Amino acid sequence: MKKSPKMLVIGVILLLSVSFTFATGQEETGPGAVDPALDNWLKEAQLGPYLADQENWDSVYEKAKAEGKVVVYSSTSRTAKLKDLFEETYPGVVLEAYKIETLQIIEKFTREQESKIYNADVIFNDSVADMKMLWNDGRMYAYVPERVKNLVPAYFQDWLLVHRWGPGQVIYYNPVYWKELPDIDSLWDFTREEWRGKVVMPDPLQHGGTLDSITFITHPANAAALAAAYEKEFGKKIDLQGHENAGYHFLAEIVQNKAVIVKSDDVVVEHVGAKGQAGVPPFGMFVTMSKMRKREELGLDLAVLAPGILEPFEAFGLPPTSDLTGAVLGIAAHAPHPYASRLLIDFLMGDAKGDAGNEPWHVIGNWSSRTDVETAEGDIRNRDALNTMPGTPSVEWVAENQPKVRDFWLTLVF
Repeated sequence: MKKSPKMLVIGVILLLSVSFTFATGQEETGPGAVDPALDNWLKEAQLGPYLADQENWDSVYEKAKAEGKVVVYSSTSRTAKLKDLFEETYPGVVLEAYKIETLQIIEKFTREQESKIYNADVIFNDSVADMKMLWNDGRMYAYVPERVKNLVPAYFQDWLLVHRWGPGQVIYYNPVYWKELPDIDSLWDFTREEWRGKVVMPDPLQHGGTLDSITFITHPANAAALAAAYEKEFGKKIDLQGHENAGYHFLAEIVQNKAVIVKSDDVVVEHVGAKGQAGVPPFGMFVTMSKMRKREELGLDLAVLAPGILEPFEAFGLPPTSDLTGAVLGIAAHAPHPYASRLLIDFLMGDAKGDAGNEPWHVIGNWSSRTDVETAEGDIRNRDALNTMPGTPSVEWVAENQPKVRDFWLTLVF
């Protein structure tokens, strides 16, 4: 297969993102010493070391109105849908929301910061490893609204504020075709000949979440779990065939079994859930559980193989205590509208029921970081029943291994 110009551009974007994320040379201690210009901005914005323990919200709102607007770079289009509600809630403050893909946010924001172009106020992104390094580098600052501080666990606010989390990426099937659960109880089932060409997944060279997931399964603890599951499934020890571990071998087997690679997770669920399909519908792998909302939006037939169905894990996400969990919110260094940024972050955390500014994310597969907000109707209530990955890679481990996994993937598909 020849590399198209589009794929080469995507590769450059990924390389820029990974290079920045993993080559800053910063110790993981959060923003430390700053240059005088940044320190002056922090003082004026009352952020970082100057953030008060308590704020007068009326004063915050008045300063926000004087600023006039807030600009957010968001990896989800749902943010832009809140413009009218936000402006009704805070008259005098305009919301400018830009929907940008996860990895492209990092590339764009980094380039702007290096050029001293300070356009963005708030970054709302689920490319968490990249966001952690931006925070380490002093380019992002935390803001946790007082009203939710005691409702959000410490591990969700120990650097930037986690807005939502969840089971991560899961596996979808068509419940109209499968009146009962398909005869699948292990991830290794998808490598069998009977499911050849029947797995659809997003391209990890275009979809940051998929790149994260295929990296996570190569973590030693997760690879060991896959190896044990292989032996249980086939009654013999795994032959790695030269691959580094069972995680890499699983990826190779999936590709060899003619997995269909598409550009996005939206396309995946459309393939899985389309009505009136002839023959056996495909399974969708490496798709966030929050895509269940497409069932109603597009009239798709969708269900998830979870909880407690697949071994060794059915969710490709990480535990909530991991620094790589969820989608995070933070205020950009040199943000021109730091007080309006406070309003937006507070708004996005939702009202007393977790709705209002959080309503677009109060859906199946999206779990608020607030302990007082229940999961959406029809979602997993007993989260302990979910088979999750045993390994919790650190940012440093991902830094070292994600480029290697990406290069390995390239050898599989090109």
